[in-house]
Amino acid sequence: GFVMACLFLTGLGFSAGLFDVPLSSYMQHRSRPEQRGAILAASNFLTFSGMLGMSFLYLGMRMPQADGEPLLSAPQVFLVGGLMTLPVFVYIVCLLPQATVRFIVWLLSRTIYRVRIVGRDNLPQAGGALLVPNHVSWIDAIMLLLTTSRPIRIIAYAGNFDSRLMQWWANLWGAILIGNNPKSIIRALKTATEALNNGELVCIFPEGAITRTGQLQAFKPGMMKILKGTHAPVIPVYLDGLWGSVFSFERGKFFWKWPRRWSYPVSIYFGPAIVDPGNVHHIRR
Repeated sequence: GFVMACLFLTGLGFSAGLFDVPLSSYMQHRSRPEQRGAILAASNFLTFSGMLGMSFLYLGMRMPQADGEPLLSAPQVFLVGGLMTLPVFVYIVCLLPQATVRFIVWLLSRTIYRVRIVGRDNLPQAGGALLVPNHVSWIDAIMLLLTTSRPIRIIAYAGNFDSRLMQWWANLWGAILIGNNPKSIIRALKTATEALNNGELVCIFPEGAITRTGQLQAFKPGMMKILKGTHAPVIPVYLDGLWGSVFSFERGKFFWKWPRRWSYPVSIYFGPAIVDPGNVHHIRR
């Protein structure tokens, strides 16, 4: 019993670290510099207030009864503590669904794919920028979302998001949906321009479709309309290694084929920023 108790306490401490350390990092990374001190102070205040409140709760649970036995035994105290974390878990998932989904996808990407990122320093830490990657497979956007902690607003075809689940997914990541009719196209391009002016990262697949050959296709002129009226740089991105995966059109079909290897090596290259490009051919080169 003593050995098992030590193992469970070790697991409890390890799990607490998995919760606390990423949370502290998240607050420091995502908070504005002028507010960071106040946010960390408020966090510490809530943490130690919670510790003080839980100590009184523990005192009450271990209060001796008339027969001399405590109100709750040690296993019961741990059970109550564990059950109390469940509503906290649900609240966090509802409060930060992006972080939850990103973590799940990150785990899957580390088991199915081996991702290598080259030139991450070319991705700006702040300010707007237009990411321009090649389009090789159905998971290109997901791969890009995992390369940076900054949110990336993906410009995607609205026809792929007809179901409620897919619409929820698009709204969750702030996707900019573009349809077939001219009004929808103009509205989406305008939204992308406003996002760049607001200092956000925007991603457009300038080929307009997933490659059927594995080669880079011609670029559409839509990105130049997005850049008009902004001073945002263009970040060329090259996805290498995804051709041949089950999500690419290699062997003449999507999805319904066996993977060639496990885990699958993928490289993502970020090129130097292009400022005020003259045309799409410049960016394609």
